[in-house]
Amino acid sequence: GMWRPPRNLLQLPSSPSTTLARFTLRQPARQTHGLPVSCARTITSSLRQPIRFIRNLNLGVENPFGQLDKAMSYQRRRYPNLALLRTEWDLTVEPAERGMALGKFLEKRMRWAEPDYLQSLLDSGAVTVDGKGGIPSDTQLGLRANVIVKVPPPPEGTDPATIPIETLLDDGIILVINKQPGLPVQPAGEDQRRNIMSALHARCRHPDPARDRVPHLAHRLDRDTSGLLLLLWDDKMKARVGDQFMSREVRKDYLAIVHGVPTQDEGVIEGPIAQDFIATGGPPRYCVSAEGRTASTEYTVLKRFKSHALVNYRPLTGRTHQIRVHSAYAGHPLLCDELYGGRPLVVPDGAPPLARCALHAWKLVFKHPITQQPMNVEAPLAADMAAALDLLAINQ
Repeated sequence: GMWRPPRNLLQLPSSPSTTLARFTLRQPARQTHGLPVSCARTITSSLRQPIRFIRNLNLGVENPFGQLDKAMSYQRRRYPNLALLRTEWDLTVEPAERGMALGKFLEKRMRWAEPDYLQSLLDSGAVTVDGKGGIPSDTQLGLRANVIVKVPPPPEGTDPATIPIETLLDDGIILVINKQPGLPVQPAGEDQRRNIMSALHARCRHPDPARDRVPHLAHRLDRDTSGLLLLLWDDKMKARVGDQFMSREVRKDYLAIVHGVPTQDEGVIEGPIAQDFIATGGPPRYCVSAEGRTASTEYTVLKRFKSHALVNYRPLTGRTHQIRVHSAYAGHPLLCDELYGGRPLVVPDGAPPLARCALHAWKLVFKHPITQQPMNVEAPLAADMAAALDLLAINQ
């Protein structure tokens, strides 16, 4: 059933050696980092080695607050506030970045931006190196080279603080939100400030280093996909959860409405996925190709309708657009997924209830990076997909 946090609060011995651990772990857990209090939940669990955790965060025990200020100052330089309007980035190649390709350098320095968006900036001449534009992405950069990136300003009236965020879990280490459809996760194009990360930064970034918090993405969702999005409040905790993704220990389940009715109740779709370079114009498209990377997706048919079906997809690998590509490859494109052959839901009277790709991330299972306890988080089906299912049931 739905995941519920335990009722008992985190209890630590009241000895001098654990006082810092109580301050560091319990206080953020009570806060919601500016997110809606009505939606915030606090997970608490047993922590047997709090001091080791503190040292792993490089906060120290002898003089924790001085170390904290130093770490947070570095944090602000490395992770800019995405809620602020910024149209130009002035970057200098450091010694450790000497010889790095321009494209990789931009991906490292502008982590908030999608690679496709960075490539579009390169193609449009918005990136200059030592005053020269039109530089290929594979150009190796010299020491102290000056890279300037000019980003088009977003539409007027965009305020990330007004974007609603529904929090399902926030324990000071982990943040899980229920993403709304139609909203990109990261800044791109005209959505530099209208995106999930900018909305979070508007709530949790602070000029005071001791109060400044930076959310780190553990994975991504497409713009039109709704449901669970996992973030971490510390980049080292993100690395631990990232290892779980790399070793395929994280279980992700998606609900999708597909065209057609699959004949088998369950199975596995296998097919390597690569970018479709034949397709021109529009967003990047992917396809099953022998030159692609190995990809596998488990599926279970949950309900059959007259000409559609509700399917649970569980990707065993993490390729871009994997569920959408594999579902279309199996002959059952997702409802309203025009990029991969999906069609809108036909409604006799009135507007259709669903105007986006019918995909919802409803379940996420992983291990807590501190306690190693299994975490099972679920998100209710988005309202537009629920309305589409009701309509399909009526027209049976």
